[in-house]
Amino acid sequence: MSFPPSQATPQSYAQDFGRYIGARAPLKLPDAVLAEAVWRTVSQEVPAAAPRIGPRPVFWYWWVVFSFGVIAVGAGTEAVFGAGPLVSLFMTTIVFVGATCLGVFHAWKRFPYDRELGLAVAAARALTDEVRSLAFSSAMAEARRPGRLPPAFPLLVSFPAPQPRPNGVSPEEAEWLVAEWMRFLGAADAEVTRYSADGGIDVVSTTHIAQVKNLSAGYRVPVAQIRELAGVAAHDRRQALFFTSGSYTASGLEFADRAGIALFTYDAMRGTLDGVNGHGRSIRAQGLTVSR
Repeated sequence: MSFPPSQATPQSYAQDFGRYIGARAPLKLPDAVLAEAVWRTVSQEVPAAAPRIGPRPVFWYWWVVFSFGVIAVGAGTEAVFGAGPLVSLFMTTIVFVGATCLGVFHAWKRFPYDRELGLAVAAARALTDEVRSLAFSSAMAEARRPGRLPPAFPLLVSFPAPQPRPNGVSPEEAEWLVAEWMRFLGAADAEVTRYSADGGIDVVSTTHIAQVKNLSAGYRVPVAQIRELAGVAAHDRRQALFFTSGSYTASGLEFADRAGIALFTYDAMRGTLDGVNGHGRSIRAQGLTVSR
């Protein structure tokens, strides 16, 4: 898409294109996730404005004339005085003085253009920032509009893997970490629940629910907690995921396989996530789209 179309002002272009982007935003995204996805799309799809400036001054022919002049002077000098040290010194002086003077002239003639170019680049950047800001505001307003229909061709919402936490995480921070992992795996609308998570669901998305247990490395999640999650999932009808920084008992692994619950272990300090059972390993390798 051009910037902007010839019949539109940059401001009207930004508002129209912003509404187009907002209409493509998936529904029910958390606000922070929505803002990040919209801004990424605006930055990629709204092109930068080109600096408006005249043609660059041409100076190459001055150097061509100078080169031919030096050759002519050198040939004439040798024809009159012959070759020798004084002739070489004279020619060296001619070349040095001539090149210096021509370089100064070149810089003097180009200075106004360089100054104009700097101003034009700054103006283009300011216009780009203004248009992208307007497009972002318009896109967010459209994306938040009540009653908006699901987009036929939604924005591609992708997220990087969580960064390592060298100092580890608290139980509450572990829930935010798992939400980041779920977004990375494909659940773009994953967010931490607003109510107390102890013994309940800690992270939810449109299609998945997750429980998080931030435990010491030697602690194992008992099968009773996995059964409890399975009961919630059977009533909720969303795919269940279990995340822990510890490990699982053998009976817990066996029950999770039968119940179709994906099990994961995370290491916040190393920034890693591993699938523990077959469901977990499949999701870790291919994303949450394969879980159902």
